[in-house]
Amino acid sequence: MAQAAIFVFDALEGFGLSVLSIVFLTACVSRQVKRTPTWYTFIAAGILSSVVQLLLLRQQLGPPPNQTICFIQGTLIYPMTALNALICAALIFQVFISMKLTQKSKTLSGGHIFWINAIPISVSIALLVYAIVTGTLDKTRIERDASGIRCHITPPQVSDVTAGVSVAAGVLILGTEVAVLVNIFRNRRAFRDILSRSNISLSFVVRLCAFNLVVLVVMLCTVWRPSELDQAGRFDLGNISQAVLPVAEGLIFGTQK
Repeated sequence: MAQAAIFVFDALEGFGLSVLSIVFLTACVSRQVKRTPTWYTFIAAGILSSVVQLLLLRQQLGPPPNQTICFIQGTLIYPMTALNALICAALIFQVFISMKLTQKSKTLSGGHIFWINAIPISVSIALLVYAIVTGTLDKTRIERDASGIRCHITPPQVSDVTAGVSVAAGVLILGTEVAVLVNIFRNRRAFRDILSRSNISLSFVVRLCAFNLVVLVVMLCTVWRPSELDQAGRFDLGNISQAVLPVAEGLIFGTQK
């Protein structure tokens, strides 16, 4: 990856990390800001992901990076990718479940919220253990990738599992988002009342749908292989598009009242 592209990636991740941190801390200290536990998990996952992405800062070019830092990043990059995809799916799924329960004069229970958060975290922890075991068996398997941005595990198994989890989350995001929009359309005369009784604002639904659209576009850019680009250009497209995510997340949800 060219030095200019690495600079753009680091700048986007750094800006996204700053904005997300401000959004998270503001929500924590402000009494006027009311957010669900899933929202906090969602923002926290974005913060942690950016931190992991920037671990190799100033070691992305030149000699091989510090082995310890490379190992830490190489094992964390996969569960963090999965966690962000899954918790994004969990958030839109929570909106859908809340709306359906409200239509039946029921409310989302603490148990529902616990499992909505616990499942993505549990899957990510399992993936973390898998990555650590794979990397520990042979530390030479973890090295800086061709882009220079991050360290990764060279055998494709961990990456393939992560990709599978992310694709499954993407399908769930798309399917649930369509279900939410269909539900709103079918009940358009009463949907504002439904959202109000679900403690969900229309603004939040719009923002979440917009962010999910960004997520799906990023997934497309990550797997898309345009023939006009060489291998380095494809790396640039995939990596820079991923770095847009924390920026989009911070700006979209940071301006929410």
